[in-house]
Amino acid sequence: MTSADDYVTLRDMKRRNPTASRTAPRRATPTTVLLTVEAGARWLGLSRDALWSRLQLGQLPYVKLGKRVYLVPEDVEAALRQHTRPATG
Repeated sequence: MTSADDYVTLRDMKRRNPTASRTAPRRATPTTVLLTVEAGARWLGLSRDALWSRLQLGQLPYVKLGKRVYLVPEDVEAALRQHTRPATG
């Protein structure tokens, strides 16, 4: 289950920080959902530390707004699809 603290929309960020739209991806819409690192870790089935490690290594994309780091689910899914290998056998 997710709580209200697990995700934020760009519309919410713009209300909190008027410059947030400048740091957001160009294709983002006001309803784009951004997951916190904790929510992203639960969603991916990873520990928080394992997700941070992948973010720092550049294996997964993220959005940084101020000091906070968020995941865009669609971008993470696209990155995972690029690294998915076909089954052999």
